[in-house]
Amino acid sequence: MRPADGQPSCASFEGYSYENEIAKLSLPNVLLEEGSNSVAFRVTGKNENAQGAEMAFIGLSLVPSSRHFITRWNLIGPFDAPDMTFLTTAYPPETGIALNQKHAGKGGQEVKWKKAEADGTGYMRLAEFFKPSEQAIVYGLAYVYSPAMQPTYILLGSDDGVRVWLNDELVHTNPAYRGAYPDQDKVKVDLEPGWNKVLVKVLQGAGGWGFYLRFADPDGLAAVCHGTQRLKLREHDLGRYQEWSRSQSGF
Repeated sequence: MRPADGQPSCASFEGYSYENEIAKLSLPNVLLEEGSNSVAFRVTGKNENAQGAEMAFIGLSLVPSSRHFITRWNLIGPFDAPDMTFLTTAYPPETGIALNQKHAGKGGQEVKWKKAEADGTGYMRLAEFFKPSEQAIVYGLAYVYSPAMQPTYILLGSDDGVRVWLNDELVHTNPAYRGAYPDQDKVKVDLEPGWNKVLVKVLQGAGGWGFYLRFADPDGLAAVCHGTQRLKLREHDLGRYQEWSRSQSGF
């Protein structure tokens, strides 16, 4: 792996220990290339107290130094979902969105859009905002700004089943009963220049309920409306963002 300057990236640690030790190494300013990336390990020295010089390789996990999750969402629900087959049932947010509109939800209750914020890890805990919190569906809505057309990835985790639309096109479905972790699913997408609509649908069976969602954005250049606090827009885009944001705040 090579950082932006093209030089090999290195990290090291003192591995001498009376007991087995699992090390964590940091490789700063490294961007993985699409496809295969090589990682090399080498024993470079021996502690004078050691009887040998050996290295045991158990496994490798690469974790980004930072993840820019979308943390503020417009949410609506719950809608009825007796089982996972209801993940493909189209409720009103799939046919048209008006943030001031109300709908009939699970059990006949009236549901409407509300603003909600994820916790400090980027996890949107849906059970804290919606009752009943079993056999139900909630939709989340956000908008992502891209300065130009560009390919990227949506990285998400969900508890339980999930569907994702980008600019009203269904790009991902995973009818899985599971616990949520960051970056469980990876979806290759193309962002259009300007604002891109992101709609996520999460089905709940029982137990935990929530999701993580982010775009592969290592430089932190994407802007999110009703998303993260960072807005690294170019200067001439700021006025357009403010005007557009006001037009979308119809609560």
